[in-house]
Amino acid sequence: MQEIPERVQHYPEALRALTAERRRKEDGSSVSFLEHHLRQYTRRNTSDFFIHRDLRGFLSRELDFYLKNEVLNLDEMETAGERLSEGWFQKLRLIKRIGNQIIDFLAQIEDFQKMLWEKKKFVTETFYVITVGNIPEEFYPEIAECEAQWQEWEQLLALSALPKNLLSGDTVTKEERIAFLKTHPTLPLDTRHFPQHFADRLLASFENLDELTDGLLVHSENWQALNLLQEKYRERVKCIYIDPPYNTAASEILYKNDYKHSSWLSLMHSAVAAGMRLLSTDGLQFTTIDDAEFHRLRFVLSQIFGDEKILGVVVIKNNPSGRSTVKGLSVAHEYGIISARSESSMIAAIPRSEEQLSQYPEEDEHGRYQWRNFLRAGGANDFRSARPRLHYPLIVSGNELRIPDLEWNPDSKRWSIREKVSANERVVWPVSNGVEYTWRLGIESLRERLGDLRVRTTKEDGIALLQRWALSGVA
Repeated sequence: MQEIPERVQHYPEALRALTAERRRKEDGSSVSFLEHHLRQYTRRNTSDFFIHRDLRGFLSRELDFYLKNEVLNLDEMETAGERLSEGWFQKLRLIKRIGNQIIDFLAQIEDFQKMLWEKKKFVTETFYVITVGNIPEEFYPEIAECEAQWQEWEQLLALSALPKNLLSGDTVTKEERIAFLKTHPTLPLDTRHFPQHFADRLLASFENLDELTDGLLVHSENWQALNLLQEKYRERVKCIYIDPPYNTAASEILYKNDYKHSSWLSLMHSAVAAGMRLLSTDGLQFTTIDDAEFHRLRFVLSQIFGDEKILGVVVIKNNPSGRSTVKGLSVAHEYGIISARSESSMIAAIPRSEEQLSQYPEEDEHGRYQWRNFLRAGGANDFRSARPRLHYPLIVSGNELRIPDLEWNPDSKRWSIREKVSANERVVWPVSNGVEYTWRLGIESLRERLGDLRVRTTKEDGIALLQRWALSGVA
């Protein structure tokens, strides 16, 4: 804090503004404007702020859990009998009434903070970078007179160092600059250097600005930028690369990098979920991370994309000499996690050899495909115990297949059929040789892909379900 006043000592007005009293502490000592703002900046970048998406719902569920498991102990109530049960219910009602008042108070504060955070931000500046060759020549005289633009070109491209010839002369006079523009159509013009009326006229001269725009750079807070892009770029982005904070305070970077795990997970979940909505159906996402948060990030990605759409993890060698850590190990790698928006993008991303291509003997207007067993059996995560929601019944009648009306029991973690099955229908579960496995798709995904399945009768009068598996990624 002492270095800043020393640097502005030759500017007495600025020095007085920095050292003027902003407020006083409880002990009466003075706090300058400089000290006040530095403390605010430090506080903002070292504290761990967390805004809950649904604090009311979370606390209400926790209160219900507490009342059912701690206040109402069914075993104790049965032992005590009806005579003492009334006291328990009175206690329950009292705790619930007080608890709901506390929840209302806390939720009101959190909802207000959430409203402020989610409030749409203003776009403060918008500029366009346009190559000179795409600009009508009627604008060249004004471009020739814009010293800021020519200074930028000199700084970036060293125009004065270019060899002098018929196509590259001096750029001193207005006439010379206009001639230079005509012979250098790839010069990038930045509208930030020109008055607003010039930029408005220039943009209006293009018949379809969107078609000509082949790139967009947004300088913004991450989450706000992703929400800004939702409407225009929803499902239009083919590839997303994310390089998030690795959450290792040892890194010398300019942004906050030492979140609590809960805050970091919330930050990543919001950003990844918003980004995934921008991905096209054949889009891929590449996310880098190191050991500190790898397993947590892998879990977040599997929750949003689906575990089956994590294409793989690659190890990135980032420093041959390694970097020391407090654990005494020299770490020389990071990880890249590749996620697919859909099965189509996942399949299309994998290069195929001729031998692999031969495994897709069927072909239609969508491309080559094969029929694969819809029963998932073989891996450690294919058992019902590992993924119980993927263990559900299907109804088969002849060659027809449908999803029955189902109900999920969270206690037993099982699906049950809520309708009557007719005599000519058969219930098929993902079971093989008495072992409970899972289907390849969840119920909601299957509703959209039911036409990709067909029924096959086995020799033992059993039923096997086959899924259309496309090479091209188009189901």
